[in-house]
Amino acid sequence: MCVRSFAVFFVFLLLTRQMPDSDSFRKFPFSLQMVKSEVTICDDSNCEIRVTLWGDQARKAEDKFQGNPVVAFKKLSVSDFGGKTLSASFSSSIVVSPKIKEAQELASWYEHGGNNQTMKGLSSMGGGGGGSRDTFESRKYVSSIKDDQLGYNEKPDWINFKTTINFIKTDKEGGPWYPACINKNDPCKQRCKVTETGDGNWMCDRCGQTSNECKRRYILSLTAMDNTSMSWFSMFDECATQLLGEQNSADELYKMIEQGDQDRFEAVFSDVLFSEWIMTAMVKNEQVNDEQRLKCTVNRMTKVDYQEESKNLLSAIQNIAAQ
Repeated sequence: MCVRSFAVFFVFLLLTRQMPDSDSFRKFPFSLQMVKSEVTICDDSNCEIRVTLWGDQARKAEDKFQGNPVVAFKKLSVSDFGGKTLSASFSSSIVVSPKIKEAQELASWYEHGGNNQTMKGLSSMGGGGGGSRDTFESRKYVSSIKDDQLGYNEKPDWINFKTTINFIKTDKEGGPWYPACINKNDPCKQRCKVTETGDGNWMCDRCGQTSNECKRRYILSLTAMDNTSMSWFSMFDECATQLLGEQNSADELYKMIEQGDQDRFEAVFSDVLFSEWIMTAMVKNEQVNDEQRLKCTVNRMTKVDYQEESKNLLSAIQNIAAQ
């Protein structure tokens, strides 16, 4: 099965449920209770994957997919959490029994033995915040971290939200980064922290190597807000470099400090303040020095596409008006 933005699949199982008002898994941006359904789809590659439908699409799913028809989906978002999962949005298209050659071939495959094949599951069992992609429908507010008591479960919780970065802490002793091993291979892969020795070298306890240089990797502390609340977040090197720009690596900013170019250093951070992002963060309650702390770590982020955002808002308004 090739998971791409447009594909034809065979629906062989349908699970539908309406989320209760108290369910903290997701909360629609307009605070409306939404309907969610999940379908499992497969094709002649003998692979199956879970698709999440929302709103009106979910409400009609049970009747629409009776009899296991061939269904064509367009504009599904792909998530890598929980294996591979797909999610529809207001802009997604669903066509039942499309009049195309591929649909006929898929129906014939199913009728002549495909329905008895053992399928390889691409999605792990069960839903959850970690498996939800940063779709418009799955977003919550920053205040949901506290209101929904995220982070206090056995496993970390995940939250998708639109936010504005309003502060980045830059006065951390030694800089907003940590020194990492330069070894690109296992087990370090330039991620493991190194310790400076008395002779000016850097020693890695993980791989046992000592080098006269290190690679600095960001570990930012910042606050992000929306119209409901503000919260602290941690951001590691991949997301931090995406935020600040590839040209502003931690090593480059370290050179600015060494050269005494404090104004240029500060400008890198001030230039990205009040920029808007769609973020996915992991929320987990951790014990630090015998104290429980809620840690929110940004896992992935994309800049707000205002054209796409406007389309999603208009579709959401139309969906509300139709209810």
